[in-house]
Amino acid sequence: MSEFLTIKAVVIPFDIAGQVLLAGAAEFVTDAILELDLDIDYFQREADQSGAGVTCVRVELGSELPEQLSRRIETALANLIDATPELAGWTASVSLVEPPDDGDKEDADAEDLDLEHERMLPSADELASRLIHDIDHERSIYAAAELFQAMPTEELATGQLDCLSPAERTVALRRESALAGCLVDAAVITVDHLIVDIVSLRTGEAVAPDGIEDTWVLSQLPARFAPKYTALFAQQFLVALIDVTSRLTQGWQPLASVAQELGLRVLLNQVEVVADAADVALDDDWRGHLEDLLFEDVDHELLYDPAYDGIEDDPESQPPGMAPMRFEDWFRPFNDERTMPPYALPLRSSADLDR
Repeated sequence: MSEFLTIKAVVIPFDIAGQVLLAGAAEFVTDAILELDLDIDYFQREADQSGAGVTCVRVELGSELPEQLSRRIETALANLIDATPELAGWTASVSLVEPPDDGDKEDADAEDLDLEHERMLPSADELASRLIHDIDHERSIYAAAELFQAMPTEELATGQLDCLSPAERTVALRRESALAGCLVDAAVITVDHLIVDIVSLRTGEAVAPDGIEDTWVLSQLPARFAPKYTALFAQQFLVALIDVTSRLTQGWQPLASVAQELGLRVLLNQVEVVADAADVALDDDWRGHLEDLLFEDVDHELLYDPAYDGIEDDPESQPPGMAPMRFEDWFRPFNDERTMPPYALPLRSSADLDR
C-alpha cells in the first residue's frame, strides 16, 4: 500500500439543494477534514447535486491504516451532519484511492488540479464573506418562520408527513419552515413595495394608466383596470393588504373581499423571489397547495384573463356563486360576517376615488 492516498469526502443532499447551500456544505466538509490534522499536499472543493465536499491529494498515511483513516473521516462527516440543521437527511461518502505510480503523471495531475483550484475558487476571505452573507440570509428565513401563526407549519406540507421516514420528515418539515418564513418575509417586502408605489403616484412619478406598469405591486393587479389605480385606491389596497398579512402572525381567517384576494395573490408572487434569494428549497407544488388552503375559490383569476374581459358586468357568464367582481366591489365584504378595516371600506364618494 502506498504511503500516500487521494481522499474524496462529500456529503450528498437528500433532495435538490441550492448552490449556496452546496457551496456552504463543501466549506463545512473541508473544515471538518482539515481539523483532522492530516498531512495534505493540496485540496479541491467541489459542490454539485452529486455531492458537496473536498478532494485531498497526496494525503500521507503515516502509521494509520487506510481503514482507520476512512472510519475517522466517516465519523467526522457524521458528526458534521448531526450538528448542522441545514444538512438534515444528507448522507456521507468517503473514498480513498492510491495515486498512480507514474511520477511524471502524478506531477502533471497535481499541476492541473492546482491550476483548476486557482481558477475556480475565490480567495478564502471572499468565500467566507459570501457564505456568511448567504447563510445569514437563509437563517433569517427560519427566524421569520417563528413568527408564522396562520396554521401549524405541518399543514404547509404538500404530502403526507406520516408516510415519511424520520430523516425524510425532518427534511420536509425544514422545507415547510422555509415556506412559512418566506411568507412572512414576502409580506413585509410586498407592503414596502406598495408604499413605494403610493409615493410614486402621489409625487407624479407614476401616473395611471401608463405609469402603472413601472410600479412594484399595482402592476401585478388586473391590467385592464389600471386607469382606476389612483393614489387613494392604492392606499385603500395597502390597508386591505396589511389586514391580510396580519393573518400570517395571528391565525388565518377567511379573506373578506376581492381586494384581499388580489393582495394575497401578489404576496404569493413574492414568495418565490424570497425563496430564490435565500436559496431555500420549497415543495414543487407549494403554491397550488397554499391556494387550496388560503383561498375559498380563485374566481378573481378571471380578472386577469383577456378571454373573460367584462365578466364582472355579465352575470350570465359568471360561474355559480361568484362574488361581485366589479371594481367598485373590490373592497366590499363578501358577507355580513366578514369586514374590512374602516379605511378600506367602500364608503368614499366617487370624487374621492378620483384623487
